[in-house]
Amino acid sequence: MLAPEVLNFSIQRRRTTRAESRDPTKIPALEPFCSRLHLAIPGLLHLPKELEAALERDWEYYHVVGFPVDCLFAPEVIQNFVRGGELTLVSDASAPNRIFVSPDGAATLLLSTDTFLSLGIEGRPVDGQENLFVARFDLGSNKNEKVLSRARGALRDRKAEFGAVTFAWYPNDASICPSSLANHLHDLGAKVVERSQATAHRRTTCVPRVLQRGPPSVSDADFDDVDSWLGSVLLGIEHEQLESDTSGEAALASTADGLFVTRHIEAIVASVMKYLEGNEDCGWIVLSFANSRGPMPKSRGKQWLLEHQSATILCRRKSGIIIRGSGSGT
Repeated sequence: MLAPEVLNFSIQRRRTTRAESRDPTKIPALEPFCSRLHLAIPGLLHLPKELEAALERDWEYYHVVGFPVDCLFAPEVIQNFVRGGELTLVSDASAPNRIFVSPDGAATLLLSTDTFLSLGIEGRPVDGQENLFVARFDLGSNKNEKVLSRARGALRDRKAEFGAVTFAWYPNDASICPSSLANHLHDLGAKVVERSQATAHRRTTCVPRVLQRGPPSVSDADFDDVDSWLGSVLLGIEHEQLESDTSGEAALASTADGLFVTRHIEAIVASVMKYLEGNEDCGWIVLSFANSRGPMPKSRGKQWLLEHQSATILCRRKSGIIIRGSGSGT
C-alpha cells in the first residue's frame, strides 16, 4: 500500500481491521492521534460548502513549546483536565522522548534508554527497537496516586527532554472554556500557540474501478487500490497501474492538516453521509486518516511495537460506511 505521506518504506508487520456501519455515530473508535485527513469526492471542481465547513469547523488545537511533562501528573491537572474532559496530546516526532495522552486518560511515554534508567520507573522495551522503552500510566484512575506522584517527581527532577507537544482538550462541562488548559500551561511558563486546520486540494481523472462500480463488497485488495490511488493523487503522481473507466471520471482530493480526535472524525463522517443522501449524483466519498507525527507505541499482548497508524473510510450512499484500519511497523 502506498500511504499518502510516504513513497517508499519497508513494512515488517502489517495489521488490518475491518468494520461496516450505516450510523456515523457507531463507527469503531479510531486512533485518537490523527493529524492528517484526506477526502476524495467524484466529479467536482470545488469542495461543496457543507463538506468544506465540516473540515474547517471551529476545532482549534494548541502547539506548546516548553511543555512541562510533569504537570500532567499533578493532582489538580488530572482532576480538572483528564477526568474533567477529553484530552488528546502528542509530542513531535523529532523529540528524543515522546508522550501520548489519549481521551481515556492513558499516558504513554516513549523513552530513550538513558532517560528510562534515569527516571527509575517501570516500563518495557520496544520490540525490534534498540534503546527505546515504553512506560504507561492510567491518569484517570483513583488507584494510582502513589505511582503517579513518584512519576511526577522523577520527571520534574530529571528534566527529561520531550520537545514540543500538540493537544486538544474538550471539557465535560460546557460552561468551561476549552482554552482553560492552554491558559494553565501558559501560566506555568510554556509558549502556547493556538492553531486550526489547513486545507489544500488536487484534481485527478484516474479513478479506481472499485469506486466507479460501487460493488456490494470491498476486499482488502480493493482498499489497497484506493489507498494507493489516493496517495498518488495527493503526491501529484499519475498512478498508471490503476485501471480507469473510459469515461475518465474526475475526482477532487482535499487534504486537511491539524489534530483530529474521535469527535471530529464522527462529525466529518456524519456530514459526508448527509451529503451523499442529499445528492444522488454522488455515489461515494473516501476519507483517509493518518498520523503524520511518526510511529506510535502500540501494545500487542506482552510486546510493545512502534506502528504507523492509518484508517480508510469508504462512504457510499447506498451501502453505508466501510472502514479499514491499518498498523504497520518499520
